Amino acid sequence: MSSHRVSSDAPMVRHGAGQAVVRAALRSGDRELLVEIEINPGRANRVRVNRGPLPRPRDVLGLVRTVLFAPEDLALVRGDPTERRRFLDELLVTRTPRLAGVRSDYDRVLKQRNALLKTARLARGKAIETLDVWDGHLTDYGGQLLAARLQLVADLEPHMARAYAEVAGDGATVASLGYSSTVPLAGDGTAVTGGWPVPTAAELTAAMRERIVERRGTSWTAA
Repeated sequence: MSSHRVSSDAPMVRHGAGQAVVRAALRSGDRELLVEIEINPGRANRVRVNRGPLPRPRDVLGLVRTVLFAPEDLALVRGDPTERRRFLDELLVTRTPRLAGVRSDYDRVLKQRNALLKTARLARGKAIETLDVWDGHLTDYGGQLLAARLQLVADLEPHMARAYAEVAGDGATVASLGYSSTVPLAGDGTAVTGGWPVPTAAELTAAMRERIVERRGTSWTAA
């Protein structure tokens, strides 16, 4: 749970108030649900469904489905790749809630690995040994996330192409989607048309490991 405009929870709470509560009554299949999201700046947020607390706030994902249109959406086209990755990841979590945990773990490992790299040259031998462990975690989570992104792009492509054709009319350029990655197996930006064989998470994990070894070897040699 987060705002699409600010990185912290505080601006979402009225000035002078200690917390904010968002309630929604909705239907999921044959069930009627009352979802209450308690936003607590500086403390853990809490979620209740039909008055019962959920173990983790992210467990509410998949129960409440919303669509947001905002000026910031232009960043998908005009912004840098970070914006497009964020959009895909948020859509992935909506479609497959368990990926929220994978995404969170990936971000955590990436930060810890980057922190280690900053001190790697001070204690090279031990740092490299520890770095191998973090690389393993990073490529494991990264392979899962990347496979899900590629499948999402492949699934979105025909819908996007059809929607564009309906707006642009006959004779217009055919629109398509592609994915560009520094991991060659994941794509080079070539448009996805007529179906796309998506690599498995295991294949992408192996490809990411090869790429990391290659880049790390170049980095140490140049040092």
